[in-house]
Amino acid sequence: MLKFKDFKKFFTLLVALCIFISGFYILGYICLKNNNTGNTVIIEKEVFEDSNLKKRVKDFIISHVEQIKVSDIYYNKYDYIDNHLIEAMVYNPKTEMPVLGIFDKNNNEISYLNKDSSLSYMGKMNASYPQQKILMNLYSNTKSNYDEFHQDISPDGKKILEIFSVSDYSIGSKLYDIDLQKETASYNEAFPVCWLPDSSGFVGMDDYLFIQSVRSVERKNLLKTDEIIGKLSLKEAEKEGFALQNLISGIDLKVSKDGQQAYISYQNTDNNGLTTLFIVNLKDGTFTKNTVQGIINNMMPLYPDVLLIQGKMNGKTGGFLYNIKKNNFKNIIDEKALSFQVSPDGEKIAYTLQNGNACDVHVAYINSDNISNDEVIYTDRNNISTVRWTRDSRRLSCIVNGVIYEFSFKNM
Repeated sequence: MLKFKDFKKFFTLLVALCIFISGFYILGYICLKNNNTGNTVIIEKEVFEDSNLKKRVKDFIISHVEQIKVSDIYYNKYDYIDNHLIEAMVYNPKTEMPVLGIFDKNNNEISYLNKDSSLSYMGKMNASYPQQKILMNLYSNTKSNYDEFHQDISPDGKKILEIFSVSDYSIGSKLYDIDLQKETASYNEAFPVCWLPDSSGFVGMDDYLFIQSVRSVERKNLLKTDEIIGKLSLKEAEKEGFALQNLISGIDLKVSKDGQQAYISYQNTDNNGLTTLFIVNLKDGTFTKNTVQGIINNMMPLYPDVLLIQGKMNGKTGGFLYNIKKNNFKNIIDEKALSFQVSPDGEKIAYTLQNGNACDVHVAYINSDNISNDEVIYTDRNNISTVRWTRDSRRLSCIVNGVIYEFSFKNM
């Protein structure tokens, strides 16, 4: 017969065993939890339904849309200085003239950079037709290779180079320090211009192709413009100036991402729709040239020897990848594309596409050979002529009727 004393010992042993087993499981759970480095991933069904696996789950899923109202923005033109500062041409209510402004998203305030300028950035109110044509080229949203030059932010976001009309036949430019919010330098008769990647200066054209430092007054003339594109007539040069003649002649200028080369496109009306592309070594001024069957309206350096082109090539209008060494084009964007911009990290592209009575905003990945995962993220019945990436390449915005719509994505 089991004595009470023996039962008590057995019960104590059972309790101890239960505590030991429970402690073992608790310790194992803690160790497992601490060693767990991942979370559960749910793979969408559509991945398995795509036999070619060309399109993964949606890459550009919008998580948030912010509406930004910049009062009296002019010509729907703007760009990002950083992730919360936006530069734009706006009307100054005191002077009733368009001026260069900086809008702070954090406090919803705008400051004017050129409020004390004696020059009118739209010229005289009774400007002649030639000047109106110049100003439309500088400030409009047309498919023009002059579209970006009126407000050109340095790659480091510290300075703005602005192009403006001085008179009927003259173009000027000013340099602004964003932190100081004031003009620090001015330059005459330079067009087109393009920043160097390290923000130390810019490449420009007047009667020379030159490199201008913004840290000093040093200017390096590489070679005469007429050595590249041919000699202007004396009458043209005297009347209009070299910078204006460059603008009218359809000259565009961009600098490679490594800062070693300048790309100059020149549309010679005597060459039956041909465009000449000059590739200039910025160290010694030597250059080569390619003849292109088509018209280049805009170009963006993507990779070494690869440009993104907007224009008309071999009779087809749209966006193209141009291989400089092979001198060939690959059409990647539909002919109805209105505008496009590559993200600062060079990995994504955004563009607007006319779709019947509406306008679609597309986003895709881009590389040296193609675009992929092309998706429509926004549609509006109004024209959308400007798209902009933030400096960190994580958000995209467009402007509709003076309101900037800024899209944030879940996976960025």
